[in-house]
Amino acid sequence: MTRAALLFVLLVACVPAPRPMTEPAARRRTPLPPIPVQAGPLAIDLVYPSEGWVVGTDSTFVFGSVGTGDATLQINNAPVDVAPNGAFLAYLPVPRDGRYELIAARGAESRRALRTVRPTMGDEALPRGSFTRMAGETFELRVRGAPGAGTRLLLPDGNVVPLLEQQSTERAEGFLQDLTVPPRPFAEYVGSWIVRSPVAEGQARLEWVRGGQTTRTSLPISLAEIPEGQIRVGVAQGSAPSGTIIGQAMPGPGSPYHWFFPTGTRLAITGEQSGMLRVRLTRDLSVWVNAADVRMLEEGAPLPRGGVGAIRAVPAGAHVELRLAMTERLPFRVDGAERGLTVTVYGARSRTNWVHHSTRDPLIGRIEWEQPRDDEYRVQVELTEPLWGWEPFWDAAGNLVIRVRRPPRIDARDPLRGLRIAVDAGHPPGGAIGPTRLTEAEANLAISKRLVACCALAARRCWKPALTPLRWPWASARCGRPAGVPTCWFPSTTTLFRTG
Repeated sequence: MTRAALLFVLLVACVPAPRPMTEPAARRRTPLPPIPVQAGPLAIDLVYPSEGWVVGTDSTFVFGSVGTGDATLQINNAPVDVAPNGAFLAYLPVPRDGRYELIAARGAESRRALRTVRPTMGDEALPRGSFTRMAGETFELRVRGAPGAGTRLLLPDGNVVPLLEQQSTERAEGFLQDLTVPPRPFAEYVGSWIVRSPVAEGQARLEWVRGGQTTRTSLPISLAEIPEGQIRVGVAQGSAPSGTIIGQAMPGPGSPYHWFFPTGTRLAITGEQSGMLRVRLTRDLSVWVNAADVRMLEEGAPLPRGGVGAIRAVPAGAHVELRLAMTERLPFRVDGAERGLTVTVYGARSRTNWVHHSTRDPLIGRIEWEQPRDDEYRVQVELTEPLWGWEPFWDAAGNLVIRVRRPPRIDARDPLRGLRIAVDAGHPPGGAIGPTRLTEAEANLAISKRLVACCALAARRCWKPALTPLRWPWASARCGRPAGVPTCWFPSTTTLFRTG
């Protein structure tokens, strides 16, 4: 996709509202800008998939560029359209041998390229990596394979675990939900056993029986054991002293971010998988965090448990600080509502005898606390106005502070008057990449520059936008802010200007 196509929506936003028209809707549609013509040297640049990429589906996208728009392209003898700028995008079956052969031609000139991926369909779809579980915990193993096999797991201690076949379905996720991608059924073999001893990589073997033939495959996983009563303790360690680490419900990519732990939060570690650590919050709730974001304490460190004392609501200009007196920096979660928020502290018991808040402050309507279970403490705050934003952090004394923004006073006749506006250009250097190697960061920055121009046009009076990106350290929930900017930022690459 070209920069022009990506910027089209923002350009439309800059155009004044059109007058009523009586023409048919089909005539009012504005086409996307044409793809620019590229007439360069014939050269195959295969952007995706990369060499050796593990593909766990029966089909995948293949995209890149051939350098010129007047060429033809075949991938494994299948013709693929080439855009005027030389880009191509195809959705092709994954070959059994994982080899894609690309042949680009222009007249008598041709170029050839090979790319090999690693399919993981069938018997090769084995779990990989290192795992750690508590002694006595049940460990579940799932293996994809061709249907109709008899399968069992042979453990090094002599135990045999039968794996039962079941039918599962792979469904489209994320942006693919907007497309007509049919669900794909596959066979999966599932078994479990109680962890009683460690398993070194390659020691466990899978046995497959089909049509009277038996094959055995080494399982490329290792399983470590945490003895009962020896839960390890770690401390959240963000990229900055005021940073935050992220917790998610499941290990690996694709899980939403639901928990945010500021640097210094103490965490009970009960497992490990795929470079992530399992954090126990309550007896029946655990989350996963990046192992690189946790500093492990020595064995025998006390578990993160403590109490919550007095609660204070302290007015402070543009916000109100909700202060919870803590005996320990325990993990917590903040959930916002239309006119309020809830703070849940895990591993805490109530020592709350006093709740202090002034009735003279118009934002706080009511504060209540409860202890719904032994290892969970909850504070509910009702607001008299809509919730505008919040910022949680630990203060120097180890108390939990939730800084609640007051809604700004907006002039309906000139809503941008007096406001500083930040345009967040995205999250470089990560993100997607296109067939011409245009990155998401580049596209986002280009869009943000156009958006800045739109905001300046709407404001009518503004300082000249600073189009050079300002790079601030990522601060997530505990965010930094430029001096004098009355808001809570979640910055990455940001362009600032002031209206009025």
